[in-house]
Amino acid sequence: MSVPELQTRGVDVYKTEGPTEPWYISSVGTMKAAMVFIEFPDAKARWPLSDVAAGILANGESQELFHRQSYGRFTLNVDVFDQTAPQLSRGSDCYEARTFEGHKKYIEEVISLFPERDFSQFDVLLVVAPPNSTLPNSPAFNAHPAHGIKLPSGGQLNFAVTFGNDAYHYIPTLIVHELGHCLGLPDLYLFGVDHDCTHNGIGPWCLMGDIWRGTSFIGWHRHKLGWLPDTRKLYWSTVFNSDCDALETVLFPFSVDKEGGVSLIVVPAEQHDENTGEKCGPSKVFCVEIAEPIVRNRVHHKSSGSCGAPPTAGCGVLVYSVDCKVPSGHGPVELQPCSVARNDDFGDLFHAPVPHGATLRNQAVPFHLEVTHPALSLDAVACGQAHKVKLTPNLEYKPAGPTWFPPK
Repeated sequence: MSVPELQTRGVDVYKTEGPTEPWYISSVGTMKAAMVFIEFPDAKARWPLSDVAAGILANGESQELFHRQSYGRFTLNVDVFDQTAPQLSRGSDCYEARTFEGHKKYIEEVISLFPERDFSQFDVLLVVAPPNSTLPNSPAFNAHPAHGIKLPSGGQLNFAVTFGNDAYHYIPTLIVHELGHCLGLPDLYLFGVDHDCTHNGIGPWCLMGDIWRGTSFIGWHRHKLGWLPDTRKLYWSTVFNSDCDALETVLFPFSVDKEGGVSLIVVPAEQHDENTGEKCGPSKVFCVEIAEPIVRNRVHHKSSGSCGAPPTAGCGVLVYSVDCKVPSGHGPVELQPCSVARNDDFGDLFHAPVPHGATLRNQAVPFHLEVTHPALSLDAVACGQAHKVKLTPNLEYKPAGPTWFPPK
């Protein structure tokens, strides 16, 4: 059967891992973005602006990443307006993006500096501040249509990304992460924790959790965004049946264009009745997929001080939970690691994948996972290649309690 929609059970969740609310930008088709540049009295733009734009987009690598991860189902088009960088009325320390209203006011003043531009023709506005401003980060602005920015043309702008100093590291994943929010994806790192912390819920295995180390989307997000074909997903709905047999299949990496080849196994975390007549489906699931190769971004890394290292891959199979009742920034996705070990370059969860010949046994997971042997010859199998996996119902399964409680 197909993967069911996750149910929040009446809980209002910000950026849920369940079905995306319809007011976000469509994740299938083309996203039209406008990029503009501004200055402050205390911070001047870096010229030529065309070079800055090329850096932020990593010379097209950001668009290519979206195209590749979506299997061509999503395209990012960016119109760059690099002829001018008008100056805002106050110093950069007078603007902030920590609150919705502060962020909105900042963007509204930016829009007022471009009276000749009709931004209603675009899905999202990209605002690039100078590299020496007091704006450190590059957050996304997501407004419900009831709270969007009214444009002079009569239209409305609901989505934007305001680039700060971190944009000048020129890595392709930063803009992809922020635009991921405009598609409805949550933050997988924990709010209130140092963003460079090596131990977060998903580790380096998704760029929605780690912009600096992650270089791809997890399989659940490819499913949520409508990118992964149904033929490449398998839903093991019978795991809680008393007569359930083990599930054995060949698991293919997402990068392999294999018609009908399974790349994502989804397992419910709870038993649910499909014949109640009401909306059925779990609120939490477990996902099994091959760990996609991690390629170090071309940036001076804070932990190791290294730069330009060769591509690196983490071998094996990932197991992680997805809870649609947990909001963005509070751990909606959580890895079930095979092992945890210190790794200064890629974080403590770099060793989380289950390698060839190993078995994951965890009371908090409703199955045992055995990576029995590669599907191909040993010579042909390297990190990121197809593997044969065996999932066996865990008779000692004890669901973990919620790690986040909604406010009363």
